[in-house]
Amino acid sequence: MSPKAEFTGKDVNYYIVEIPDPKRLDPYTAECEDIIEALGMTFAEGCAFKALWRSCAARTLGKQKKGQDEAGIYDAEKVEYYGARMVASRKRIALHKTSELDREVCIVGDISKQGKFAPFFKKLFEEMGLTPNTDTATSIKCDGRTK
Repeated sequence: MSPKAEFTGKDVNYYIVEIPDPKRLDPYTAECEDIIEALGMTFAEGCAFKALWRSCAARTLGKQKKGQDEAGIYDAEKVEYYGARMVASRKRIALHKTSELDREVCIVGDISKQGKFAPFFKKLFEEMGLTPNTDTATSIKCDGRTK
């Protein structure tokens, strides 16, 4: 008899899987949410991962979300949707040749007056491909615009 389909919300068993014979560890229980957090997945990555997890758990373990379609098309469409969002996001980042965090950072002023943060700012400038001729920088480029 296969497990009963579960409603969503709270703690549900379709996001848990027993690993009885792992390659290097003792047997353990893996939980989808823990893996998402441990890997620091983005929202889109987490959604795609959960959809894959649900689809596989339903197909191989009989664990399913209440109302989940038998063919798994809904979850496959979620993977496709969030996969497209991940591609678009990575293309935007590659186009700007900077990380999401770097695009948000703008520093104006004299680096030497930044006190204990001066080495951090110097390193940040270098990582962004900016090498001021002196310790003083009045502006840097952020997202293609001079600030």
